[in-house]
This record gives sequence, C-alpha cells and structure tokens, in this order.
Amino acid sequence: MGPLSERQIVRALHALADGAPSDASENQAFLAEELHRDAGPAGRWEMTVAVDNALSMEVWQPVVRRLVELLSWLGLCRRDRVVAFDSHGPRPSAVGSVRLPPGPLLVLTDGIASAWQLGALDAPLHALGQEHSVALVHLVHDRLWPSTGIRPEPLTLLATGADRAPSCLTDWEGARPGVFPVPVLALREDHLKQWADFLTGGANGWIRLPAMLVPRDPAPVAPQDAPASAAGLLAVFEHAGTEWARRLAGALAAVPLNLPVMHHVQSRLIPGSAPHLLSELIIAGLLVPVVGRSVIRRHDQVTFDFPDGVRESLLSSATRADTVRLHEDAMRFLARDLGVVALRGWDSLSTPPPSEQATEGTVPETAAFHRVRAAVLAAVSGPSRPPPGAPTAMTSAGEYGRSADRGANLRQDGQTM
Repeated sequence: MGPLSERQIVRALHALADGAPSDASENQAFLAEELHRDAGPAGRWEMTVAVDNALSMEVWQPVVRRLVELLSWLGLCRRDRVVAFDSHGPRPSAVGSVRLPPGPLLVLTDGIASAWQLGALDAPLHALGQEHSVALVHLVHDRLWPSTGIRPEPLTLLATGADRAPSCLTDWEGARPGVFPVPVLALREDHLKQWADFLTGGANGWIRLPAMLVPRDPAPVAPQDAPASAAGLLAVFEHAGTEWARRLAGALAAVPLNLPVMHHVQSRLIPGSAPHLLSELIIAGLLVPVVGRSVIRRHDQVTFDFPDGVRESLLSSATRADTVRLHEDAMRFLARDLGVVALRGWDSLSTPPPSEQATEGTVPETAAFHRVRAAVLAAVSGPSRPPPGAPTAMTSAGEYGRSADRGANLRQDGQTM
C-alpha cells in the first residue's frame, strides 16, 4: 500500500471518522496530511474487521496489515475487533460463530478459497446482515472478480442514516424475498467513499455499489473441475491471463517460491504493482501452497510451487540468460538479505552448492530448493532454446534490470496496493 493510496483511503473514510457525510466534510486534505502523526482522530463509528485466513490470502498480508492500521488510526476499529475466519471447505468457520459487538462489519477477502466458490458463506453473511451493516472488500482487481467465488452485480442501495447506527440495508432495487445484498468494494477511493456515505446517510440516502446477493437458504454448488494437465492450465492462462501476469509467471518459474521471494521478484519486475498479479496466478491454478498454515510464512522453506510440469513448460520458453539471472538473484536474496544460512553458496549455477560438495545428495532442509535448482539446471542445459528475439513468457534480462526505472509506466490501472 503506497502513500498515495493511504491518503485516498483516509479521504474516503473521513466521513466515518467525524460522523458527517463526505459531501459535508471539510479539510479532508488536511486530514490526509495528518496521517503519519502520532495521534489519529477519534472515530465516531466503530466496526469489526473480519479477515479471511485462506492460504491464498497470504500474498495480501502487507496490504491487510496496513489497512487495519489505517482503520485503527482513524479510530474506526480497535485491534481486539479484528477477527479471522476460515474459508476452506464446504463447512468453513462462520464469520459470526461468536456474537459480534454492535457496529458495521467489514470483511476482507480475495474470494478464492473453496467456501466462496461453493457458496458456503452465503448463509452466515445473510444472518449477519440482519444485525450489522455488512460490506466486503474484494482485494483482487475487479476484472478478476468473475473468476473468483464472489461475483457481484451493480445495485442501488438505500442507507438508513447515521442516527440509526449501524446502518442496515433496508431497501434495494430489485429486492427478492430471502435474498440479502452485501456491498462489495474494490480497494479504491470511490468505492470506500460511497460505502462511508452509505453508512452516514450521505448522497441523498441512495448509493450505487456492486453487491453480492446472499440467500438465506443457499442451494449447494458442485465443485468445478480444474484442468488436470500442465498443458491445460497453461493454455487457459495464455488465453485469459494478463500480459504482466504471464511475465511474472515466467520469472517465478526460475526461482524457489515463498512469500518473500515472490514479492521480491514481482517488485523487481513490476515496481509498485499490487499483489493482485500473484492472486491472478493462484486463481489460474499456477501457484499452489505446498505447506500448512503453521509454516506458510517461513522464508527458509519452499512454501508455494507450480503443479507438475508447469515450471518446466514456462522455463522452456525463456532464454538461458534470463533463467540464470533470475535464479541467482533470488538465491542471493535468500542467503544475504533474508539470512538463510543453509543456502549460502547457492547463488551460482556454475558450481555445485556447498551441501552437494560435502555430501552426496541433499540435506532435508534444502531438498525442495534443490529440486527447483535441478529444474533450472535442466532448462539452461537443454538442447532446445528459443531463437534470439523470439517472444517469451518471461521478461528479458535487460528489461528485468531496467524495470525499476520504468515502474510508473508498468503499473496496472494505476494501482499501487
């Protein structure tokens, strides 16, 4: 989350901090300038924030953490009102498994986990909507929403006003019995401002926002089968993936995958870009968590990987120079910046790492890293490589090195979060 985005969020939620609709608020620019001072404003509204703890949400942790800090600074959410919920499987832990305190409920999610796909959270959200003003922040880019389990539609909603806080969805265009609308917000200023106006009764009471329709008694949804083969996954991704997501996938194929390394490679390739690119790869089935929650944030382990055959296919379309440069840069980052002692000396593909020089094979702590290294070595020593100038899924080595100077031109849709 960059400084400009922080200021936009503070401006958008100013109405909640002082209790007045944003069209009647003054000095919003001054409030944004005050963001980094020690004491924030005392919030009139107090909400609960429910954070999806699916493994796919790990790529969004820096954004979630900063957003919660901003809400706390604005006086809108105390730390003891930040709760987590599980969105895995057909019976996830309900968002409201314990009674929530009064006030609005803001749900943060990427909508990827199976509970969203299966509609297993519809009934809990419907029940919560009878007692709280519920809104959902969909973290991934809105062009990816149709590929997730949250597919809102534009609706006109009526706010009840600040005098009856928390506001409830008492009327909406096209209402149907047994179905309740939950506003879905992209993490951008205009959506957050409309939501703040909705709660405070601004904009003449009527707000136009995307919303998901959650039934009281949802019908079960059968799981969808994903393409089983590497060729199938990559064919779909090649057709539907964005250019920068395809380039990022190619770059990540050359490195061992964990959260710090993935963020490092993305920041080098596309400075200032948001985690939605990594979410795009997860949605496409190309990035898969390979460890449990207890170690998913470890930087001395491989915690994500490609399905069988995908890494090799991506590497086959890259040049040797790109692959070597990306791999060696990632290994230096792990050993020198993150202090992973077991990987010291692994930053050169031209010589065996120390663990292989001393013993035959690899030690358990480096086995997963060794498998990635072996795949990279096989790719750079293979007989078939693209001819010079051929298009590749991976950015060129020169472009990778120069991208930091061109970050402003590489950001997608102006997003920096």
